[in-house]
Amino acid sequence: MSEFLQIYQAEKAAVAEAMAQFALDVHFRRNEEGKPTLMDAGAALLRDALGLYPDGHRVLDLRMEPGGHLRAVVAVTLYERQSGRPRASGIGSASSRELMAPGRRPAGDLDPGNVACKLATKRAEVDAMLGIPAVCERFAQDVGLRPLVDPETGEVQEMPAPSGEAARPEMPAGEAEEAPPSPPSRPQGLRPRPTPEEAAAQRKAYRLAVAADRRNPYAYMAQALGIPVQGTSPVAAVLRWLDQGHSWQEVAQRLEEKA
Repeated sequence: MSEFLQIYQAEKAAVAEAMAQFALDVHFRRNEEGKPTLMDAGAALLRDALGLYPDGHRVLDLRMEPGGHLRAVVAVTLYERQSGRPRASGIGSASSRELMAPGRRPAGDLDPGNVACKLATKRAEVDAMLGIPAVCERFAQDVGLRPLVDPETGEVQEMPAPSGEAARPEMPAGEAEEAPPSPPSRPQGLRPRPTPEEAAAQRKAYRLAVAADRRNPYAYMAQALGIPVQGTSPVAAVLRWLDQGHSWQEVAQRLEEKA
């Protein structure tokens, strides 16, 4: 038996074992044809079962849409824990417009751009898992899901779109006649995988920001860095600042000084 088939058979068995723990509406949903669609909780369980971890999250595109909405396009790569080799990659897209449907509007001062980035990341991670043959054969490729946002923490969960609505997110009243969105800007290519030091600094900066402002950590980062956020999302402002040659180490240092 070839090496590929050995790996495939082993992963197929691991996927079957993990899916024995799956619960409907938690780890997967069923589409209109009755086929299972993978949810982010299921993708996380399968990653652990296959010895994979997501890393190298990159924002490929951030752009404003009509109505002041922000669209985020995020890419993620899955790596093997044992060897560190890249295994699969995925892309996810989300718009803050999806969060403005009745009953889903973020409460208080939660940043819709921050939540859109989180949702796009979850979709990218699910998309990456569907690139694994042993996973792909088990699930439909369509994902008719929409976000459900915790009004206190801004954490994002997926919920199913009602029948017939998967292709188009619900729009708030008064926006149906808006001009169509502008064409997407050309995404930049995937940047190199961040160094361990950069990834550690990013996690440290985020922890410091959450400790200071759990509801809107990126707004706190922007304030600490002296970045104006007038007319834009704090997430977009911080990412553009980083794209100007700055680093997460600088962010973490500023936040430590401010703490």
